[in-house]
Amino acid sequence: MNGAAKNRNGSSELPLSEVDNGSAGTLRFGLPSLYCLELPLRLRRIATGALGTVALFLASAGAVTMSAGPAAANPCGFYETHSDAYYNHCTSDGSRIVIEIDDWGPNSEQCVGPGVTWIGSSSDVDGAWYTGRTC
Repeated sequence: MNGAAKNRNGSSELPLSEVDNGSAGTLRFGLPSLYCLELPLRLRRIATGALGTVALFLASAGAVTMSAGPAAANPCGFYETHSDAYYNHCTSDGSRIVIEIDDWGPNSEQCVGPGVTWIGSSSDVDGAWYTGRTC
């Protein structure tokens, strides 16, 4: 057994007292102590937490950017700006539909075609929805 550790008697079997050379960070049989592994584990936890935080931040920033795109365009259905209320009938078949408009007093109905239709002032209209009928 070349290179094997030998005890004082020349045997390759070492008593436990000779295996532990007294250096900090090793246990008997030459295995690293848990204290030596604790620092890398702690660093790994910190790095994993930091990586998770960065990934969450980037994902939320992407979600904000992606949601800003459709908000800038005209969404389908009822939407309003600071001063006006609109209904966007998103269709490719050219159909005209009846919408109900929640405005002051009793609700009113209006026939709208494909695309955006102005339905009133945003201060007068609280909402609008498709009634399920065509016109």
